[in-house]
Amino acid sequence: MSHRPDAKDRRILYLLSFFKNGINEMLLFRFIKSLTLEGVQFGCTMSNEAWYSIELQKKLDRLVERGYINKFVTVGRLYTHLYITVYRITERGLKYIEKNPIPEVERKKVKNFIEKALEKIYSKSG
Repeated sequence: MSHRPDAKDRRILYLLSFFKNGINEMLLFRFIKSLTLEGVQFGCTMSNEAWYSIELQKKLDRLVERGYINKFVTVGRLYTHLYITVYRITERGLKYIEKNPIPEVERKKVKNFIEKALEKIYSKSG
């Protein structure tokens, strides 16, 4: 078993690099699902009905074991969300993604998607 992330894992690391303080698991999975529909390959299948993917969860767990990302469980604000899982890229993950970038076309897709998503979030809270 290789200790280095593969090409699909690098895409996850690149996405997480935009959220240095961490990102909610549900939001991360939904972003990956949307980016997959836009042509960014993460190497996992997601059904149209659900936001969750067992394959993606295994990839994230493997990246946690290898020290490229951290996984935290925090207390939520609502009764229906008592505990929230948050993923955050580590320094090791940031260094790796700098040395081994993903293709330029996919970097642009991810960056544009994140900018649009954050713009929507901030305009709603605004």
